[in-house]
Formats: sequence, structure tokens, C-alpha cells
Amino acid sequence: MNEVMAPDMLIGALACVLAFFYAARHEYKARNPRDAKLLAAAGLASLAACAAL
Repeated sequence: MNEVMAPDMLIGALACVLAFFYAARHEYKARNPRDAKLLAAAGLASLAACAAL
């Protein structure tokens, strides 16, 4: 039987989203806007996937 439930997967996915946004903030503060925008877009796409879950 599968022991991984949807709420557990959602918490893990949200942790990954937070990591993307943290990295985007770090790149923005380092004055690297291109990478910051890329990481923020990846974070938003992951957040949209979490919402679909």
C-alpha cells in the first residue's frame, strides 16, 4: 500500500517552492536580475503545480 498521501506530497512541494523563492531573493540581492526572474518563474510554476495537486 502506498504510504505517501497527498497532504504529505503537498508539504514537500511547498518546501521546494520556498527554496526557489529563497534562491530568487538571494540572486536579486546579488544584483543578478536575470537569474532572479528565472528562479521566481520556476517557483511560480511549482506553486501552480501545487495548487493543481
